[in-house]
Amino acid sequence: QAPKPTTPGRQTPAVKGKAPPSKPIEDAELQVRLKLKFGRGVVSLALVPGWRTGMPDELDITGTQGELRLTKSSGCYEDVSLIDASKLLRDGVDWRARDGARRWRWVMGGRELYVLTSGDVGGLYPFGSSARLVLNAKQVVLATAGLQKDVENALKVAGCSNFTTADEVAGVPSGWLLFRDVMPTLMVAQSDERNILNPLCPAHEIKAHFVGGIRLKRRVWLSSHPPSIRFSGQVGNEFRVTIDGHPAYQVADGSFESSGWNAEGIHRLWFGQKVLMYALFKMQEDWEHWPAHDFG
Repeated sequence: QAPKPTTPGRQTPAVKGKAPPSKPIEDAELQVRLKLKFGRGVVSLALVPGWRTGMPDELDITGTQGELRLTKSSGCYEDVSLIDASKLLRDGVDWRARDGARRWRWVMGGRELYVLTSGDVGGLYPFGSSARLVLNAKQVVLATAGLQKDVENALKVAGCSNFTTADEVAGVPSGWLLFRDVMPTLMVAQSDERNILNPLCPAHEIKAHFVGGIRLKRRVWLSSHPPSIRFSGQVGNEFRVTIDGHPAYQVADGSFESSGWNAEGIHRLWFGQKVLMYALFKMQEDWEHWPAHDFG
């Protein structure tokens, strides 16, 4: 006996030449940092959008400041100029981009006060926005004019003794003030979670910084041009540093050195119960070209 015919289930007919629509992945959120550069009697500000490995060399973005194109250069996207800087700094930045199934979003919250640390500390040269002041490091502060007295008082409490206030510098947005030569020496506890002056309360955390040299990649430098090793934070008389188990001491320029610290190979830096590794290697003839000036 022949089997009974079955009723086929519903099937969506295939459409030739068309692939099913791809579902975008969850947004990848990246940072936008504010960069400040001093010129001859002028200050220039720019926005630096974050970049990650695998992202396109060029991206069209939309959002704050309308439609823009980001172009990659030397391991990051090129600087973006500020349009109506005074308003943008207050309101913040929100950019979005999509490339096929991939989506990105760049965000910088608006505020009335910005702390910008030197590139040796924050990694963005000459000065880049940071969450808060860092002890014993050179910084600048950008704030609205209405906060002048509060900022000056907070800087004094943090042990900043030689800062200057500038209100008529070309390039500083209208209604904003620039505080230069800010170097806090005292740790300050935050008064409450939402205080607008919290970024002016330096933390006591000690951080190591590899300054200068010719960097090949993350924590790897040319052995002929090693970085200097410096620290920010509340470094007291009991602060101890070792490199490969050898005691390291502060030299005339403020950096720390030990026996063999700049020898070729992999090194172990210990300080304050923390350990960081760094490496120094010779340049090989078969290495690909790399941007020697990129220390960001």
